[in-house]
Amino acid sequence: CIGISLFPATVGMGEPGSNDSLMVLQLISRWFLTLNQSYFMALFFFISAYFSPSSLDRKGAWKFLEDKFWRLGVPLTVCSFLLYPAINTAITNILQPEQRFWVNPPYVPSLDQLWFVFWLLLFNLVYLGCS
Repeated sequence: CIGISLFPATVGMGEPGSNDSLMVLQLISRWFLTLNQSYFMALFFFISAYFSPSSLDRKGAWKFLEDKFWRLGVPLTVCSFLLYPAINTAITNILQPEQRFWVNPPYVPSLDQLWFVFWLLLFNLVYLGCS
């Protein structure tokens, strides 16, 4: 719980170019971020991979595939093709109305923060194909 709170708080502090008078805090936050970033995303993939075999055995191939597409594929598709482009277009129109659409196209599908979900779905499909 503390790590979840500390991680976003230290991201801004550990960035180069922030206040140089806080050099000690920058060093501590960089150390903390380096430590966390060295394992936490790999740990999330590991946890998912740990539970995938039992899920496949319990559900069978088609139910496993259907479950993964509902849990991972639908949110990924909705956010990548509808939500994120709409947000990006709205922000561009509000903050930079003078920009023309050929400089920043109005519709660009994007994974943004869901890159993890994309790779998780892909790894599950590869596991299903290999088993």
